[in-house]
Amino acid sequence: MGVKEDLNTFEDSVGVGSLLISKPEPRDPRFLTSVSLLCMHDEEGSLAFILNHPLPFFIDVEDFSVSDEQGEGRFPLYRGGPVGTEQCFFLMKSDHPPKDSTPVVEDIHLGSTPGALKDFSSNRELHDGVIRFFLGYAGWSFFQLDCELSNNWWFTLGNRAQTAFAPKTDGLWLSMLNELGPHFHEQGKSFIESDLGA
Repeated sequence: MGVKEDLNTFEDSVGVGSLLISKPEPRDPRFLTSVSLLCMHDEEGSLAFILNHPLPFFIDVEDFSVSDEQGEGRFPLYRGGPVGTEQCFFLMKSDHPPKDSTPVVEDIHLGSTPGALKDFSSNRELHDGVIRFFLGYAGWSFFQLDCELSNNWWFTLGNRAQTAFAPKTDGLWLSMLNELGPHFHEQGKSFIESDLGA
């Protein structure tokens, strides 16, 4: 089977747990080289978190404060998207839903309150493999994301929610493009090396 030169992602199955992968072309600068996890996609709209845009800040899980210094009990913060950037969200990996959290898919839950974080941390040790923190999110109104998909604005990979807890996020975009096919990986590398990707 040959490499597809392009993908009509609207025809591919997309839903909660899918990855939205930005194409190697200059479009919305807020999503350049991004890999986002789709956490909601229904008649109320769509919500996702960018997984690979780290911020130069850390969050203290004891008091929910933000610092520019790494330390014990502090976790990296990621720019989840351009909406609600004053609010912190976190994805948790657990077989038991923490209180005050929203199920996403499988064993992954979404939280945004100190209470949900406290309940989650009371049952297990916190580390990057089970929790990720985000400032803001990416949001679309009803059918808006479907329109973008129909216009081939995104690549998609289905059933990839566990990617949210990947050990390393630098290089994640190229890695996902490579899964789509070597042709897309080469396009991504060229984009990064170009003035547009700089």
